[in-house]
Amino acid sequence: MASYPIVPELLGLLALIGLNGFFSMAEFALVSSRTFRLSYLSEQGVHGADTALELLKEPNTFLSTIQIAITLVGIGAGAYSGATFSKYLVPYLQEIPLFLPYAQTISILLIVVVITYLTLLFGELLPKRIGMQNPERLACRSAGIIRGFSKIFTPVVWLMSASTGAVLRVVGSDTEPVFRVTEDEIKLLVEEGARAGVVQVMEQQMVESVFRLGDRKVFSLMTPRPEIIALDITKDASENIAKILESQHSRFPVYRDQLDSIIGIARARDIWKLWAADGTVPDLLDVVKEALVIPENFPVFRMLELLRKTGSPMAIAMDEYGAVSGLVTLHDVFEAIVGDLSSLNPMRDKPLVEREDGSILVDGLYPIEDVREKLRIKEIPGEERKYFHTLSGFVMMILGKIPETGDIFEWRGYRFEVVDMDGQRVDRVLITPVEPAADSMNEKGW
Repeated sequence: MASYPIVPELLGLLALIGLNGFFSMAEFALVSSRTFRLSYLSEQGVHGADTALELLKEPNTFLSTIQIAITLVGIGAGAYSGATFSKYLVPYLQEIPLFLPYAQTISILLIVVVITYLTLLFGELLPKRIGMQNPERLACRSAGIIRGFSKIFTPVVWLMSASTGAVLRVVGSDTEPVFRVTEDEIKLLVEEGARAGVVQVMEQQMVESVFRLGDRKVFSLMTPRPEIIALDITKDASENIAKILESQHSRFPVYRDQLDSIIGIARARDIWKLWAADGTVPDLLDVVKEALVIPENFPVFRMLELLRKTGSPMAIAMDEYGAVSGLVTLHDVFEAIVGDLSSLNPMRDKPLVEREDGSILVDGLYPIEDVREKLRIKEIPGEERKYFHTLSGFVMMILGKIPETGDIFEWRGYRFEVVDMDGQRVDRVLITPVEPAADSMNEKGW
């Protein structure tokens, strides 16, 4: 049987390239792994997940181990390939008169080029791509081997880790790994899940709405003071009953003489219950319960926590002067998450109506941040300074006066037209996309 001495030498070279590929794959798998996924795999009892988590807590250790291994493999492959395979190529080059004097040098150069190509392809690029495709699983499978190598090369690993830490401290960088999952990363994950069909579009919209809700204040959700339907305890009972029947609400703020003198909250159900019991209109004081009063700039999530503790589905918002500025309910919070639910209540006008021509008809009391989100505008000057909270306030700020029906201005590629007024307040605004043009309000700094 013929003998092929080059075969075991090729196998040795392939083994070195394979080792280089393994360490490259392990490095990218560990670096790309998400800690929460590894924690989940650890809870599921996946072998190696705990070790991978430990390695991620000590990035200097596993990075030093992998880099040392890759360097040693690279040096070994270079020295081995040049000395081993050039002798097989020299005889062929010597047959060419032009290459005869330089056969040895050219053969080594060609071997190095070929081995470098194979190492880059099979020892670097492909393993790294594989490591990025399923990083957590591959990290679990390779973590034990990396841990073993780090113990073998403990002195060198310690020296490299200590040196790296010292340099990082000199340049003022944090030597401890910081694992943070940001809000934007979660949104991107949910968005990717929606594109892949794993997450429903409605679920994606609700998740994004919840994140937006965490940044909002009570004034952006509340029913403003002019829209509040409340019961005056000093008025005739029939007048209050008429308000209840006309409004279709289930709960009402109760006040004495003026709205700022809030007594509490009354449920229509309790009023009807007492009325049915004895046939007479009950005294509102018999059914009034304590109202939750909060500042209008209170964070929505803190308000939800108070509503949960008190068991109340409604809160009264006060401004800095102690006057009632609005009313917010759990229904308002729910709408902020799932979207407008006015279609469920035929007695209630939709605050935003999209029309076939691309324009939208918006209630003047619609929160300005929701308008910004709808128009896909990054920021509205003055909003961050709390100059206005609603579309009505924005229109007044732009026009610099109390608007009148028919007032029109263009801003950021949209045409705003005041189509209806409610006294001194903007009731409805028609917003229509227009061709890009010079901002008509530039002279005002907008």
